[in-house]
Amino acid sequence: MKERFANNQEDLLIRNGRIYTMDDADTLAEAVLIHGGRVAAVGSLRDVEQMARAGTPTLDLDGAFAVPGLLDTHPHLLHYGALEQPLIKIWDRRNHDEIVARIRERAGQQRPSEWLQASPVGEPHFSFVARIAI
Repeated sequence: MKERFANNQEDLLIRNGRIYTMDDADTLAEAVLIHGGRVAAVGSLRDVEQMARAGTPTLDLDGAFAVPGLLDTHPHLLHYGALEQPLIKIWDRRNHDEIVARIRERAGQQRPSEWLQASPVGEPHFSFVARIAI
């Protein structure tokens, strides 16, 4: 199937899953229609199927969760692009209790539905550069 869509010649109907749209309302959709390598429609299965041409190939997610996004197998985006916010900085904590206290403090400032993300434990990456410059 991968080769059929590599040149963006065919449409694809993605269905039967929970599709997170990443919009401001955190909408979950039932289907996505891809046309020419781009998202052409997102919404209910009924609405999206009506937009698809007859014979459009279908990818059945079998109930899986799908999100749009960048596949970054080496997470520089996380470590550098989002280093300051919204990460809970725990690299300077000396023990487990201090780490838990820092996370608990941030959790108290956020809504229960919001995710918490923490920096790696230990020395921050940018300190390596600082040591080289000394």
